[in-house]
Amino acid sequence: MIVTIDPYRIELARRLGLLRNQFDLSQRDFQEPLNLGQNVIYRAEKDLSMSVEALLALALYYVQQCDINPDWLFNPDNTDIPQLNTQAVRNRRKVQIFDKMVEEMRVAELVEQA
Repeated sequence: MIVTIDPYRIELARRLGLLRNQFDLSQRDFQEPLNLGQNVIYRAEKDLSMSVEALLALALYYVQQCDINPDWLFNPDNTDIPQLNTQAVRNRRKVQIFDKMVEEMRVAELVEQA
């Protein structure tokens, strides 16, 4: 099996640029909090070669400081809007509650049939 990271890398770069624009940040705004120069941010957003440490620092900034859901950031199959982590947690809870209700309805139907 061949594993390719290209779709993930390309989409991550696109999403990093999208987030920077959404939060109205300049590429230079990352110099002080992350010690990353404007050229590193440019390279991250253009899917150019950069260190894993710099890429993780940038991604973690959005996850920790802007409360972005890491699943949306790192998963190209997740096409939702850039969901905040708190929204993602609430949505998961709603799905769990719904799944529990469906299971209870199935059990009630089985009891009625017996």
